[in-house]
Amino acid sequence: MNLYLNQTPARSRFKQLLGQANHLIITILVGLDAVENKLITECPEHLRTTWAPKDAATSAARSRIMTLEMALVRATDSLDAYIIWSRREPALIQCETPKKSIDTSGRSVAKRFNSLDKYYSQPNICLTALINIMIFWRNELVHSTSEERLDTVHLNTLEENLQWYKNTFQGMDTSRLVNDFRKENPPTLKEITSIIRAVHKYIEVLDELQLNQLNPEPYLREVIKNHVNITSKNKMKIIQSIWGRNEEERSRRLKSMLTNYGFSSDRKYGYSSEFSENLILKYSSFTPKALISELDLNI
Repeated sequence: MNLYLNQTPARSRFKQLLGQANHLIITILVGLDAVENKLITECPEHLRTTWAPKDAATSAARSRIMTLEMALVRATDSLDAYIIWSRREPALIQCETPKKSIDTSGRSVAKRFNSLDKYYSQPNICLTALINIMIFWRNELVHSTSEERLDTVHLNTLEENLQWYKNTFQGMDTSRLVNDFRKENPPTLKEITSIIRAVHKYIEVLDELQLNQLNPEPYLREVIKNHVNITSKNKMKIIQSIWGRNEEERSRRLKSMLTNYGFSSDRKYGYSSEFSENLILKYSSFTPKALISELDLNI
């Protein structure tokens, strides 16, 4: 039975961080609207804290700004998490060029993002431009001393493709977005929800590209090595739990282990990465000693 990787572990983690962000942001703003309109005038007892604003409307307005700014930070950090998990073993990024570029990017999310964007040749420059402005907008909020500057190419893309953005993101006005960014204003709700949708769209396309280009055997080897090296202790016990069994049991246990790394017996998409039965049998056929030698494990 073949196994398939329909979605990368990196995307699964990204969804955990940003999955329902727009719904949650709107939920918070609904609550703030109730505060602003004095539908809520006191703090619920179960929160066990005090809340006595001098001006509830002003507090709600300031809280709204902070919520939208924090959402910008969360969206950027979620994108960065996807890139980092793509690079971390078992690595989705198998080419040394983008690996080196990401590894030497320091703390720069922009450099990591553009390294990956360049390598996978994302066809949609409009999404790339919107995500770049998100990163630099976040930098202005979090790292006021940052010397990195947004490439004017991205600003031009945002201003020259106004209609595309309006059609794609339900009327978002990128001329206003660019103006807000340049004046260091906080993002609006429309801008934030559009940016978050853009990041989701981008990651969806990038995940497809990564799975399309994934070389199954090196990835499978890294999954197994990562599983064995997951702890500094009891590595031999982990190996024995799978490769110390009879051949039929080894195959069953290896497949069971792989499901914990996102593998599935069902192919969900045309671009899903395929791991053949023969390949899986090859790695389940090893004895513990042979596996250690094959993968050059440090036991």
